Amino acid sequence: MFYLYKSWRICYKKAISLVAREDENGPMSQIAAVLTKAIALFLAFFSIVILCRPLSAQEKVQLKEVRIQGNLRVEEDGIRLHLKARPGDLFDPAVVDQDVKGIYRMGYFDEVKAELSPEAVLTYVVKEKPYVKEVKIQGNSQLGKDKIETALGVNPRTILDRDKVAEGVERVRKLYGEQGYLNATVDFSIVSVENNQAVVHLDIDEGARLLIQRLSFEGNRAFPDSDLKGLMATKEKWFLSFITNRGVLDRDILTNDIAILSSHYYDHGYINHKIDEPVILKQRDGLEVVIRIEEGEQYRVGKVEIGGDLIEDAEALLKKVELTTGQIFRGSRLRNDLNKLSELYSDKGFAFAQVEPVTRVKAAEKAVDVALLITRGPPVYFNRVVVAGNTKTRDKVIRREMEVAEQELFSGERV
Repeated sequence: MFYLYKSWRICYKKAISLVAREDENGPMSQIAAVLTKAIALFLAFFSIVILCRPLSAQEKVQLKEVRIQGNLRVEEDGIRLHLKARPGDLFDPAVVDQDVKGIYRMGYFDEVKAELSPEAVLTYVVKEKPYVKEVKIQGNSQLGKDKIETALGVNPRTILDRDKVAEGVERVRKLYGEQGYLNATVDFSIVSVENNQAVVHLDIDEGARLLIQRLSFEGNRAFPDSDLKGLMATKEKWFLSFITNRGVLDRDILTNDIAILSSHYYDHGYINHKIDEPVILKQRDGLEVVIRIEEGEQYRVGKVEIGGDLIEDAEALLKKVELTTGQIFRGSRLRNDLNKLSELYSDKGFAFAQVEPVTRVKAAEKAVDVALLITRGPPVYFNRVVVAGNTKTRDKVIRREMEVAEQELFSGERV
């Protein structure tokens, strides 16, 4: 509404200036002034009517031709596969917008725009991404060019993707870090050359190689450093590190080592332990990896119960499990008991039996009560027994030696 009012004011002033000008000898007469204002109002109203025509009315143009312009290497037919606008169609901005997005999604162009000429010719103007003419690497001495190129993933005679170049450079930095060159810097630049091509430059400063000089622990009382180090794949450097790469810091391996340490503590009753993210310290002679541990209290097994769908007496089933009251609570022992009960039910025909552990921690007693709840499910029978691959021995000879038969209860042990 404000836009229309502003347009009316502009048109009105223009009309006044066009129709009425002050006479050289004096001001206009009163009649001339009234007439001038009337004409000005008419012209302003006429202008507003023109301005307010629906956009759709202006866009009802039948396309005579759809052209592609600016493509050098990408085939025109390939681009047209992504177009919906066709000669003979009415011009539709929504369709053109979809076409532009479709061409962009091809991944070959930096710029895409659409132009409609007065002759109803719709032209999609594209600017292709440069081609990689060459990849130049300088500054590398400890890592071979082949390894760097593989990590970079940018090859000559391919379309340049700046995001992929940046991702590849990050992989090269990680590669240096995995080899102990934590201070390595990898910079890149892209230089445009003739024929819409580009040269990718990698400038590398490897720096000194840093190995793990010390692997230390804080807060461990239950296990000495030597025991914990023995569980880890991350090791301190030694005199043959230049051959074996021992002592190289690999953060992925270190993360897995922390998971192994955590499992070790949990399997020895320290169910509330906490292991912090390792701290990496750069020293003059190498790296120090510090692992801080909060062990917490050691817990033992409290009451052990079995419930649910029982195929034997509860006391008889309890004799088949390893968990007993007073033992150090071990996660591995609990997992073994779950597998034993599942196999027992499977041998009795309940192939899909589930055993769920329910634990209750009693902090005051430093004990964990365990209830094993069993859902046996429906019994399962062998439907068909198929013998395949026998070319010399008959089926009945093989079946005679088998312990399973069709329509019998399933048994995992007999299978």
